Amino acid sequence: MLKEAFERVKDQMGPCGITCATCKGGNGTIAGTAKKLQDLLQESGIPSIAPTLPGGSEIDFDNLERALT
Repeated sequence: MLKEAFERVKDQMGPCGITCATCKGGNGTIAGTAKKLQDLLQESGIPSIAPTLPGGSEIDFDNLERALT
């Protein structure tokens, strides 16, 4: 969870009825995790060696990068 995201939404309730601070979408957890995955993929070079890994050739890393951004 991103502290600044939590502070921003800690007293809000979404239209779904869930308090935003307790929701992984509202409190920044999902966005933070996506950023960590994006950084990990870039640092590791996995997209370039993916075809040699089990199931790696089935992943469209260009679309994944766009989605994570």
